[in-house]
Amino acid sequence: MPSTDAGQILACGSLPAGALLEQLRWRYATKKFDPQRKIPAENCKILEEVLVCSPSSFGLQPWRFVVVTDPSVRERLRDVSWNQAQVVDASHLVVFAIKKDLNAEDVERYVQRIAQVRGVSLDTLSHYKTGLGYLRSSF
Repeated sequence: MPSTDAGQILACGSLPAGALLEQLRWRYATKKFDPQRKIPAENCKILEEVLVCSPSSFGLQPWRFVVVTDPSVRERLRDVSWNQAQVVDASHLVVFAIKKDLNAEDVERYVQRIAQVRGVSLDTLSHYKTGLGYLRSSF
């Protein structure tokens, strides 16, 4: 539903599409955070939803996102993150984890889920499943 017309309003909120693109094009690696400033819970919920909705090219989504809230865990992660203060000082910490070795069970689970959600038989997805198996072997 997003439009390239800057005057259009995005379905997810009241930010004009052009303004969203402008914000997404601006990149900056924050080196120091104010530990007292927190991202509002409603904004974090939206950001988490964006992560969950982010598709991979074939839909397998071989990743997980872990929101780390325990301060002691964040301290331990800082120790293995080149002692970067951002790990403990940032309002929120999200760890991105990817599964590197996809296997037949991953493909099977994914295809079964598609069949369940779409209400179709597994037979109708056999060519798709075969294609995913071929792609998996080429990673």
